[in-house]
Amino acid sequence: MNTNHYSAASCLPDTVAEAAIKELQLKMDAVEMWVKTSRLVLYSHAVKHEIEVHKWCESEKAGHDIGWEQAAASWHMHYGHLP
Repeated sequence: MNTNHYSAASCLPDTVAEAAIKELQLKMDAVEMWVKTSRLVLYSHAVKHEIEVHKWCESEKAGHDIGWEQAAASWHMHYGHLP
């Protein structure tokens, strides 16, 4: 008598399906961690922060909110360069 339980989504025994899901989750976690710590992502976060600070400073000088687009353009003209 066969006592294996099968998952509804496939014809694999539950234990095999669960192992495959866990393995896939570990791979996805590794990829997600790599993306979060990649130099490109870290650089883009740093640039975004710099533009937000620039926006605040320039808005204070102007006496009103200059907006993200104007702040980004101004920051890139004055400070934007690749490291």
